Amino acid sequence: HWYGGPGMYQQRWPVNNGSGVMQPYVTNDFRIRDFPPDTPSENFTAYGNVADRFFFSSKGVAIVVDDVTPLHVSINQSADGKLCFMANYTSDYPNPGGRRPVLKYTVCSGRNALDIHEHMYSRFYQRLNAVPDTRMLEYPVWSTYAQYGPNISQSTVGEFAFQIFDYNLTGSNILIDDSWEGKYGDLTFNTSAFEFPDASKLIGYLHQKGLSVSLWATPFINTDSAAFRESVENGYLVRTDPNNPTLDTPVPALVRWWRGVAGLLDVTNPEARRWYLSRLHFLRENLTVDSFNFDAGEARYFPDIPYYTHEPLVNPSTYSSKWVEMVSSLGVQTAVRT
Repeated sequence: HWYGGPGMYQQRWPVNNGSGVMQPYVTNDFRIRDFPPDTPSENFTAYGNVADRFFFSSKGVAIVVDDVTPLHVSINQSADGKLCFMANYTSDYPNPGGRRPVLKYTVCSGRNALDIHEHMYSRFYQRLNAVPDTRMLEYPVWSTYAQYGPNISQSTVGEFAFQIFDYNLTGSNILIDDSWEGKYGDLTFNTSAFEFPDASKLIGYLHQKGLSVSLWATPFINTDSAAFRESVENGYLVRTDPNNPTLDTPVPALVRWWRGVAGLLDVTNPEARRWYLSRLHFLRENLTVDSFNFDAGEARYFPDIPYYTHEPLVNPSTYSSKWVEMVSSLGVQTAVRT
């Protein structure tokens, strides 16, 4: 039996009890919400938003595939229980230097599954230095999207909290989900009279009801936002390939997501990370927001054209890891869907 590997829509344990066709081993979103907004395109055969290159077996054998490998994986594709690897440069793996694909991996063996897992984890991964806030595991997170979808305002969020309190329900926090921003990427409340005219007052009310407050955020910065102009001027976004002969200067490599057209935050750029986090800290300090719930960040959302990041991404899924690493600095109440 094999364990580890990718998240899958039909998750099986061990993983070879499920199946996956040979495909690029990059982080994906099962439910691709495409243009126009809210038009779903589902790809439930793709691997999901966890694509760890670590596999281990019940016989005490483990495999870690190196990041330099343009990895493709199949799992039980022919109902034979086999785990198959292939190195191949396709559109999902950038290869500006024209490198030949190499399947580079490490195989180790131990006494049993537990023994080899402990050995490989200590050799290839860092130990966790914190645990999530246990309240997030013990009590519900009340999401406005589950109740109202994107149609939220100060009054609907307040009414939601009142209902939770009125029914004597418990909760760890209330998540003000999609549509709280005036423009996606600005990370500021829509302060119009019909949306969130006084966000500080709302958050104070939610705190009075005993609920911590979490805000939804993504790495997307829409082209109609003020943050887009600022991030372009400072080089904070993933850009087009500077070696592209059809362009005089690199420009933001725009992507499509379920809320429009956007630039994608370059999480490999230390200055871009500082800029993004500083705006979240501003919400904490000035509006007493307690935590954040982060969405997206999968390699699937990279542009279809050659792109450039501050640090080259040999393995596109490294973007997901760096995104999670960046936002995890915000504390133990942080939640990430990636």
